[in-house]
Amino acid sequence: MFTLTNAANAILEVGLQKLTPEEFGYRFQELVVQVIRSVDSMADLYDNKGAGQPDCYSLSAGFGFEIKARRASTVELDSNSWESLSKFNHSRLIAMVTEEAPYPLWVVNLEGAPRSPMALTDNVTIDRELEAHLKQGLSDLIEALGFERLCAPKRETVISSIAAVHRKLRS
Repeated sequence: MFTLTNAANAILEVGLQKLTPEEFGYRFQELVVQVIRSVDSMADLYDNKGAGQPDCYSLSAGFGFEIKARRASTVELDSNSWESLSKFNHSRLIAMVTEEAPYPLWVVNLEGAPRSPMALTDNVTIDRELEAHLKQGLSDLIEALGFERLCAPKRETVISSIAAVHRKLRS
């Protein structure tokens, strides 16, 4: 489990207040996708926008990801999610609980996990390396993006802003 910087949490808090839960989740997924793409072995990460399953994946690295932002600290993946993740050597759940700031995040290693509702606690098996990468990368990206761009009315504007800010941070 990890948390982002205070500034990143404050920006996310504004997003949670101004956006519907679905729209916030969509934008959170885009932030996560950009940061995962900066992992050298996952530069080919494909974002399954909308209702795709899994939410994103890297064929070269053999990773499949489900990305969730939920108020509850229990996450349940449906049978379609489990089935799609089973096609990858490495399956992960990236989850953020939005009940109260600072928002805790997990990168749960789903390999061997039971297909039942999962309580996000210290008892879940995590991917420490990816958590460390996301902690820094997401904090930097969210801070550089700011709440105005995160909460822009048009989703396409937000997606292009996230990509542009991430490219600038990496250069």
